[in-house]
Order: sequence, then C-alpha cells, then structure tokens
Amino acid sequence: MSEIPCLGRRGRIVERAFIPDERTAMDDALSALGETTFDVYLNGRAFWRNVPAVVWRYKPVRISGSYGRKWCTDGLRRAACLC
Repeated sequence: MSEIPCLGRRGRIVERAFIPDERTAMDDALSALGETTFDVYLNGRAFWRNVPAVVWRYKPVRISGSYGRKWCTDGLRRAACLC
C-alpha cells in the first residue's frame, strides 16, 4: 500500500490479487492484464476498484497537442477536467 496525491490531498492505493469474480469476468483478457490489480482510494468516500496493474502503471508516449504544438497550460487544465 502506498499514498498518492489526489486533488491536493492524500489518497492511497492497494495492490491485490484478482478475486474469483473478477477473474471470471475478465476471462481471456486476464492473460494480458497480469496477476494483480489496484484499488485506488481518492479520499474517504470515492475510489476506483479493480484497476489492473498493467493499466495503472501504463505511461503513454508523450504526444504533443494538435498539429505538433505543445500543450498549453489552459489546454492541460481542460483535459484534466474531462477525466
């Protein structure tokens, strides 16, 4: 378990093995997703359950904004609001 910054506060993440129902639901995709998953607690009330480790650790290739321009600060803020 470790703490991560979440909206200016501290959340926590818990890495765990998939439970049987999750394994059944993922069926064929499980081989690509690995053996562990994360529960990501944003605060005391909100969390994401069952975020596969390969998804949580994914680091995208840095892509510039439209037409090869770098992202401006305002564009980053707007993109963050969409998440």
